[in-house]
Amino acid sequence: MEIITKYKAIDGVEFKKMDDCLEYEALIARVHSLMSRLKPRPENDGFAFIKGAGFIQHDKNTVLEIRKSLLEIAYKYNPMRWVKDSIESDDVHPSYAQSMIDETGIQPLINAWYRFSCMTHDFREFGQPYFRDNPEKAKQFNIYE
Repeated sequence: MEIITKYKAIDGVEFKKMDDCLEYEALIARVHSLMSRLKPRPENDGFAFIKGAGFIQHDKNTVLEIRKSLLEIAYKYNPMRWVKDSIESDDVHPSYAQSMIDETGIQPLINAWYRFSCMTHDFREFGQPYFRDNPEKAKQFNIYE
């Protein structure tokens, strides 16, 4: 008989080594802390926000600080040029780094980056990337006003 020890992170991801699990949970906490600085997306609204019912207007400096921090985290796990280029320029489209972030396999980071893929250049967050690319098809009101 062989005894197998596994460590389960707070989001259910399993690890063979305790240190890896602790590092992952610290990463989750870091991403959560960063994202908590953004206004929250609506919950229990019958998917109205996702279907284009308004936008969330974010503060430019806050968004850029969080964006850079998330990209620096992603770069640590996937040091590819697309991520580095996105760190160095605020104007790079979020899809440029998306696949590199997806390749990290770190779901909390992937989920966080999704919010940036829903934002326009004027820091309006829509319910999905379609409305970022087609804002005229969404209702034009700030859900927090």
